[in-house]
Amino acid sequence: MAIPTYDVLLLPVLNLLMDRELHSCASIFEKIATKFELTEEEKYRLNPEGDKYLFSNCLEWALSILEEIDFLISPTRDQWKITKQGLMGLKTRVSVKEIETLRPQYNCDTLYSFHEYKHPNFSGIFRPATDEDLLKNSYNRINDALKQKLLENIQNNTPQFFERLVLQLLVKMGYGGAFSNSVATTKKTHDEGIDGIINRDRLGLDVIYIQAKRWKKVIGRPEIQKFVGALHGQGAIKGIFVTTSTYSSIAKNYIKNLALNLVLIDGQYLAQLMIEHNIGVYVKATYDIKAIDVDFFTYE
Repeated sequence: MAIPTYDVLLLPVLNLLMDRELHSCASIFEKIATKFELTEEEKYRLNPEGDKYLFSNCLEWALSILEEIDFLISPTRDQWKITKQGLMGLKTRVSVKEIETLRPQYNCDTLYSFHEYKHPNFSGIFRPATDEDLLKNSYNRINDALKQKLLENIQNNTPQFFERLVLQLLVKMGYGGAFSNSVATTKKTHDEGIDGIINRDRLGLDVIYIQAKRWKKVIGRPEIQKFVGALHGQGAIKGIFVTTSTYSSIAKNYIKNLALNLVLIDGQYLAQLMIEHNIGVYVKATYDIKAIDVDFFTYE
């Protein structure tokens, strides 16, 4: 599941606090994460800059907005409680759009980003977003939508198409040598769990074996074990398992103690790699952001 944005969190947070009790930030964080079935990786995923947790920031953002319109109060640090106005909002089934219109200083196009101003009653920090923040948010939303479209197009194609796509992507990433037969798909009747092979040298001494699953259901440990068995059967020490879906936590933990190098690529990561390496996509538009060249205007 994608990490919910602040607007998606507004009503779930309000409903969580409808018992009129004080709730700690930590408690709200865990309960909302559970409601949205977030994995540990999703709960603590960093933004592209690597300096903030995405889910935590979105949650604190939602709390800030609900406090701003007097639906919540924070009587002590990291403690939150619903107000009479908040209860009335729930009773009248207030919508996210109505919440946005209640904000006194900002419309729905003026967002917060947790960066500079530190709120006295929670550990997050925020400021009104700059134009560059808004542009970055729009860019991320466009990329997220593109990832979804890529996965949909893959699902609408054949398993053989997916296998070729995976090999093409890996070659574009630098795997596979600049010689004939460096990359090959295996015959479906004799693949024994191997869908593709990358020979990184002419003699085939450095080989990577590929398994590609065009699935919608979660890949569990049994499927990974089958692939590991196929690798052992080939005497292989390197493998890449690629899927359009996701992996269970048990499957992810299983590979940590293996004596071979096995990489798991899920649907979201696959789509991101396709975008980065221009597989199945093209550059539709480019926008250059210019800034003042201070040196140009400086005279000695």
